[in-house]
Amino acid sequence: MKEVQPGEALDDLIKPYTIVTSSDGRQSDAMTTVWASQVSFDPPMVMISVGKKRKTHELIENSGEFVVNTLKESQKKVADYCGHASLKSQDKLKEQDIQVQKASKVMAPLLKDSPSSLECKVFSRQDCGDHTVFIGEVVAAHKEEGTPVGLFKNDLVTPGK
Repeated sequence: MKEVQPGEALDDLIKPYTIVTSSDGRQSDAMTTVWASQVSFDPPMVMISVGKKRKTHELIENSGEFVVNTLKESQKKVADYCGHASLKSQDKLKEQDIQVQKASKVMAPLLKDSPSSLECKVFSRQDCGDHTVFIGEVVAAHKEEGTPVGLFKNDLVTPGK
């Protein structure tokens, strides 16, 4: 094998395509991330990595909660928007008329059309350079019709295709 820059090899990882929603009870945010993964079966836990300058980071720090929403191919436009806009100047959920529903155990909303949503309470956090890794215990889970997609070298991929 030849040695390459880390970013070149990291691009070979297939990543989940998700939107993390968060709320502190006064405002909510939605942030696209591919840095999400399951870390435990018992109890069920997931991790997300969130940039420290993101509004989502502030809301998770304040509330201790978040929701990981998987995405289907038809949600790419919403994901692109949530990945580039900042709540510091706009309300992404209202501006894009993103359909949400009330979660059962946390304040952050669920995305209505997501194939699955995981309501999480922060179990721990780890400082990682310009990001914080939040590990959340899944306190409720929801499923809807649709196949979640992933991201491979900036292209959407669907399992089984």
